[in-house]
Amino acid sequence: FGMYFWAGHDLSETERVLHLRLWEAGLASAAVAVVVLLISARKVIWGGLALVVFGATIALPVNPLYQGLGPLTTSPILSTFDRVASKPPDAAHRAWLSFDNFAFNPILVASGLHTLSAPSIYPNATAWRILDPQHPRVWNRYANVKFVPGPSGAPPQVEVIGTFRAAVQVIIDPCGAAAGRLGVGFVLDSSPLTGSCLRLDTKTTFEGTPIYIYTRASTGSA
Repeated sequence: FGMYFWAGHDLSETERVLHLRLWEAGLASAAVAVVVLLISARKVIWGGLALVVFGATIALPVNPLYQGLGPLTTSPILSTFDRVASKPPDAAHRAWLSFDNFAFNPILVASGLHTLSAPSIYPNATAWRILDPQHPRVWNRYANVKFVPGPSGAPPQVEVIGTFRAAVQVIIDPCGAAAGRLGVGFVLDSSPLTGSCLRLDTKTTFEGTPIYIYTRASTGSA
């Protein structure tokens, strides 16, 4: 219970866009603790039933085997991404940089568009050295990557964050040279951004969350 609640508390603090409340983290942690207790006590039938109920409660509402791929394939925000991506500033700047780390990143990843804001399963050393050439031990790992807007003209800053040190945070100026060298052509956030290179292309909402999509001017950025 303590381990799960600790993780839930950490998630509620670092990813506020999830709107995870502590009582929800506590309820899920208690359910896990009950399942583990029953199985450990060799209450096989009751433990198995509890495990099935707990798993179904979590998985059924989002499992594509039961829900289909409609939320992805017919998503209006997906068509918006495709429309904006069809007009890149130039051929060398087509990548997406998302500062909204949970609301839209999964859709960006699933869309097939080139996005920097995705889990770093196998670190791309060439790209990471653009952001931080001196500290490979920070980024040479499997980790979720969280991008945060940085001050204009400031160099990127890379650090490991989270209670379990399972995420890498990158503070980056979207108009800086590093973003240009990474091929960033589009910038996305749930809050307005300011920057001399950013031109607002689309302002809309998705499931109650505002979304701002900017085209990034590539002139002088690479």
